[in-house]
Amino acid sequence: MDGFNDMLSEIDRCYNYCLRYNRTLVIDSSKCWFKEDIRDYINFDSPIIYKGSNNELYDVLNEGTVYPEFLKGAIKTFVAKKAPYYKYYSDGLLIDSDLDSDCEAVTKVYVYTGRSPHTILNICSFTPLVLHVFRERFNKLPKDYVSVHIRNTDLKSKVDTFIEIYKNKLTDCPIFLATDHAPTILKFKEVFGKNIYSFANIPDNNGKNIHDNHSLIPTREFNIDCIVDLLLLAAGSKLYLSIMTVTEDWRNISGYGNLAKDIHENKELFRRLVIQQ
Repeated sequence: MDGFNDMLSEIDRCYNYCLRYNRTLVIDSSKCWFKEDIRDYINFDSPIIYKGSNNELYDVLNEGTVYPEFLKGAIKTFVAKKAPYYKYYSDGLLIDSDLDSDCEAVTKVYVYTGRSPHTILNICSFTPLVLHVFRERFNKLPKDYVSVHIRNTDLKSKVDTFIEIYKNKLTDCPIFLATDHAPTILKFKEVFGKNIYSFANIPDNNGKNIHDNHSLIPTREFNIDCIVDLLLLAAGSKLYLSIMTVTEDWRNISGYGNLAKDIHENKELFRRLVIQQ
């Protein structure tokens, strides 16, 4: 659930859970904002991650025991809904997101959102569907460009303050800008002119985030833009992230920005992620 970083974080948790309890991990990203099979975009190099058809598997799993029990017969069709405080429900019943212990059921259903270390990246690489667009856009960028990420929809950043702080460092530099906020792109172009490079199709969504409802953009285009922007941020010679105007310290920088930072700082990881398998 939620954004790309949150999805990877939960896949990470589930993967380590399955390692601990000798289970197979079935990943279904078709019912959240992603709306497609994440395995079309990411290669997961692990024998415990299921690589077949989810729908065909669900027909089999629905015949066995399921936890929570009320989802028996409905794994294939259930859609979780988020309530306050990160609780998730299906048909008004709570989906227990506990990963601290195993259960006797053949299938355990888990849905949640949040952050964790990105150890899952150690078994990941991106597919040709993603890498073709990444290389095409990367080749359009000048050498030694700097990367900037601004989160400024549901979570706000002080864009003017960011520009004031970093203007001297960014002036006369080629800048790749990744943002979820169309007016922010216009603002950067006003200040930095032709030095700004931005490729993703970012609609003006009246201040609302675009990953929960991206009906204005074709799903495949949106997903590719999301991942390619992440890789282009990580590929920059330097990376600058906006500080968001929220109270919780751990949310001062967006999860997506932190993910880009993790990849940017680990050059070996970056190289492996973009090697075509």
